[in-house]
Amino acid sequence: MVINWSKRLSNTWKKRFSLLSKMSLIFNKKKYFLKFNGLRYQFLKKSENKSIEEDVNKDYMNYFHLATEIMFFAKNDYRILEQMEMLNDASIIQFREMKSKLSLKCKHFVFQSSIVDEYLSLLMPFLNTMYILQDRIMPIIAKAGNISLKPRDIKENETEQHYKKYKKKFKKALNSFYSFVDNKNLLSRFSHEIQGIVKEYWKSNGELIRKYRNIEQHIFNLVIHSYLQIYPKEKLLIILPDNPKAQPQNYKYNNRDAYDFFKLAFREFNFFVEKIAQALKFEEQMHSLEVTDLERIKLEKVSDYSTICVAISNNNGFEICKGSGFPSPLITKLIKIDKNIQITKKY
Repeated sequence: MVINWSKRLSNTWKKRFSLLSKMSLIFNKKKYFLKFNGLRYQFLKKSENKSIEEDVNKDYMNYFHLATEIMFFAKNDYRILEQMEMLNDASIIQFREMKSKLSLKCKHFVFQSSIVDEYLSLLMPFLNTMYILQDRIMPIIAKAGNISLKPRDIKENETEQHYKKYKKKFKKALNSFYSFVDNKNLLSRFSHEIQGIVKEYWKSNGELIRKYRNIEQHIFNLVIHSYLQIYPKEKLLIILPDNPKAQPQNYKYNNRDAYDFFKLAFREFNFFVEKIAQALKFEEQMHSLEVTDLERIKLEKVSDYSTICVAISNNNGFEICKGSGFPSPLITKLIKIDKNIQITKKY
């Protein structure tokens, strides 16, 4: 059987690239992470500065990739919110199909369906991604603000073993947002303005959204707290427990709707990051897909070759590109993207 790889790749990338382009447009329109994007591109510019040492260039490039990861995870969480909204609409359609057969005098009723199950399956991916966003942001902020996050020097009369334990614990603390809030020695390295922004975010939403991450083992409890709200607005209503740290048998459910709460958490994190970037004097940078934002995927083995497929944007839309070694006569023009990959233009 002959597989038309050209057509298959083209269709796959059209869909994928359409989503990526859509996200960039949405983030630009809603002004999500624009100043942070400016911070991110400063890392890239500094990595290309030939007047500084190569090791410093590489360090800035590493932080550019870390900042790009933040954007990747932020867009993932936004996509989850979009999926939740779509499932909400589907639930309303389901309800309206049987509405005429029901006699309802309540504001909401327990609503269970495969759509609700799918909706519930999105809760943990959103929370886990928000957890990652929190944990990875502070080292990036420190680098952007030229703030050292190196461990202290060994103290006089301190044993080598004790110092090694300290360094191990210190390194682990850098990977936790909570450590920066809880550890004065870490947070105090930042300016008073940034310390205030971090504390404000933690108090307003950061701490609460983080508490819900461990609710996964009790997610089934939410099934009986999944409602279709009729008044004042038709919507799927998933009520979260007021205090996720309580024992499941002591959970109290009032009015914390998962979608509204997650949407607020996303906005609060964006506001927090943008406020930090503003304090560090970074300017807004619109989101776009450029060579620096290439998505590269390793494809299945074709004959005796394996390849890299890349999508890049241009003013007319996008181009599907192939790595060298792809067994096809459709190569038209080679574009040197970097020293590792040669890319072929549109085919």
